[in-house]
Amino acid sequence: MKEENMKRLFGETRHLSLSTVNADGSPYGTWLRFVSDGEYIYFDNVPGSVHVGNIRRDSRVYLTILNLDGTEDSVSGYIQSRAEILDGEEAERALALLKTVGTPDPVNNVYCRVKIGEIDVDKKVKNPHRQFYFVNREEER
Repeated sequence: MKEENMKRLFGETRHLSLSTVNADGSPYGTWLRFVSDGEYIYFDNVPGSVHVGNIRRDSRVYLTILNLDGTEDSVSGYIQSRAEILDGEEAERALALLKTVGTPDPVNNVYCRVKIGEIDVDKKVKNPHRQFYFVNREEER
């Protein structure tokens, strides 16, 4: 059941809430379309957007992903990690993945990825088969 719900979360859900850190330390949140390859979350936006500027200055991010179907089978994922701005072949790969979920082919967009990391086993949740908290342990070092 857990694996099935993880697949629903990353394979069927298409929008997430991205939170970044403003220069004054306050949070900034926005909704974005995304795609996942199982290891990373990929998203894009225009170069002058607030969150792209925030990521360039401070790569810490928090993602909230919800697959809400109005039943008790709803699934949620929360990822604390760092975003990486992509270029070259990595950006082209991100664009190709995003196109598979209907993202248009924008000119000059900035492509980013966030490592999903591992399930935070220390986090206590109401339903461990439907709520997933991830932490990128590499980033904690």
